[in-house]
Amino acid sequence: MQKHQAEFMKVVKEYNQQINMLLGMAQTANRRQLSRLTEILNRLKGSLQKLTMQQNEFKRYIANPVKYNALLQPYISLLEQTKQEIQKAGEKA
Repeated sequence: MQKHQAEFMKVVKEYNQQINMLLGMAQTANRRQLSRLTEILNRLKGSLQKLTMQQNEFKRYIANPVKYNALLQPYISLLEQTKQEIQKAGEKA
């Protein structure tokens, strides 16, 4: 497996980890916190669905790591952003 393909798998794994973390936090959250966690969860789910729907696009660029990584970058950026939001939500809990 090429390096950029491994990065794709790493991104999908991070989505799963963040979603599981949110679900765990939701068990002890109050109503206000739950609303915020749900908002983050919905963004993650929507983005993950978009990522899976673009799999054919990723396959087109399998031989071009630069374009492959460029296509993957918005998802990585979203994960970094939501990770910070989850940490903030966890501190307030």
